[in-house]
Amino acid sequence: MRYLLVSFILLLSIHPCFARPSAGQSAGQNLMTAKQLAAKGETARALLIANRVIEEVKASPKNRKQQELLMEAYTLNGNNYNILGDSQQALSYFRNALRIAAALGNEQREGQLYNNIFSIYYALHDYNQATDLLNSALNIALKSGDRNRICTIYNNMGLVAYEQSDHKRALQLLDKALLYTRPGDVKNIASVLTNKAEVHYDRGEYKATNAILDSVLSLLGTHNQPQFIQPYLNAALVKARLGKTSELAPLLRTIYKRLSSCPPPVQSNSYRQLAEIHFQLGDSLAGLHDMLRSERVADSTGLDSNNKQVRQLLIAYQADRLKQSNNQLEALVSSRTMLLVASLLFLVILIILAVSLYRQMRLVRQKARQITRQQQLLHEYERKESERQRQALSLEIDHKNRQLTSYAIDTAAMNEFHAKVRDGLSQIKSEVKGMTPEQQQQLTDLMNSLLHYNDKMVADDFRLYFDEVHPQMLKKLALQYPQLSEKDLHLCAFLHLGMSTKEIAALTSREVRSVDSARNRLRKKLGLAPQQSLQQFLKGFA
Repeated sequence: MRYLLVSFILLLSIHPCFARPSAGQSAGQNLMTAKQLAAKGETARALLIANRVIEEVKASPKNRKQQELLMEAYTLNGNNYNILGDSQQALSYFRNALRIAAALGNEQREGQLYNNIFSIYYALHDYNQATDLLNSALNIALKSGDRNRICTIYNNMGLVAYEQSDHKRALQLLDKALLYTRPGDVKNIASVLTNKAEVHYDRGEYKATNAILDSVLSLLGTHNQPQFIQPYLNAALVKARLGKTSELAPLLRTIYKRLSSCPPPVQSNSYRQLAEIHFQLGDSLAGLHDMLRSERVADSTGLDSNNKQVRQLLIAYQADRLKQSNNQLEALVSSRTMLLVASLLFLVILIILAVSLYRQMRLVRQKARQITRQQQLLHEYERKESERQRQALSLEIDHKNRQLTSYAIDTAAMNEFHAKVRDGLSQIKSEVKGMTPEQQQQLTDLMNSLLHYNDKMVADDFRLYFDEVHPQMLKKLALQYPQLSEKDLHLCAFLHLGMSTKEIAALTSREVRSVDSARNRLRKKLGLAPQQSLQQFLKGFA
């Protein structure tokens, strides 16, 4: 139903009874109406009315006022056809307007038209024609002394030289453009400097690019217009290239914050450039997120834009058709014939809209499949990343367990050495005769200090290192089995590390039988069955 209504509105807009200016309206009023329609985006209707102004003015006496109206109408239609993508028609109308401007001696309008024609040749990559047009426009601008226009022309010349890979000449022309910028003209200065930075970037001079873009960002300050987002993106790209992550992080936050106020096409392109920056930094996950954002924004605006373009092209087609056959239709076509033509046209529009709708639906489905595939890739990447982190953590725990076991074994060996030293000192004490009481007391103090050192190593240092590797294990055991003593918890830690009874005895300076008895008491406190492994039971708490 919505498409039927749209088709009916289109039919009204192109029907002669509705589109034709009334007899009381002048050509000037009709041209003003066409300009207003073009400003609203109704390009095809503006094209139709401008064509009627051209026909009317051509049929009137050729005075200066009529020639100026004709020049304005040609210029307007050149812009309209350029918007609709018909470059050849746009060039034809702009050249007609240029001939009239030259005949009237209107140098300012000549300069504007040269720039309009240049933009078409630049888009078509015909740089020789573009350069000739810019030279002609520059001569006119230099005569008038219009600094703003001279700056724009030199800037465009620099872009053409850049596209032709003549970087040296491009920089010279952009420097000339800077000479003609006015103080405080942020837009032109930022534009020229951004183009200059892009030339340096293409030459691989990333430090120079970074310095220029930093000055652009400082110049922009608090400006938050959409056209000022590109310097921030270029600065982020070159900082990523240079590895300046400390400067890149706040810059990215500023870009994301300002993107919300930008139009959807700018947002889509910006997210795609942000994805490129993240991929360059090696952050594939953030890059995929920005790619998905770009696709979502593009999908939300693409369908309406395409439908609008289809409507514009339909009306433009009818405008050209009516332009060629308007006089014959007014004289020969009766009301019944007009009704038949309108019905056929209505049917054609319905068919075209149906085909367009089908193509758009197919495009939407393709986009949806692409997004689904990208989301699947993202989920798979996240799963692999999680698995990799889990394996890395497991390897780290195993490594620390080995270090802890090595530490315990080394401590046990040290304790055995201390025990032998104590035995040797005890034997010396018993065998050596004639020792004074002071000497015997010194030997006794030395033996006690060795024994105290062993106790401290086991009670303090080992418990500290073990809790760093397994911070929750002994806490869980103490909470679930409050009857366990500190020595029982130490024994659980030794057994969890896979230490033998002999190693535990050496580590704690105890007899092997004493350690076996402690293990049996521990099994009873934990309520383990005889066939149940104590070490496997303790692993459940790790």
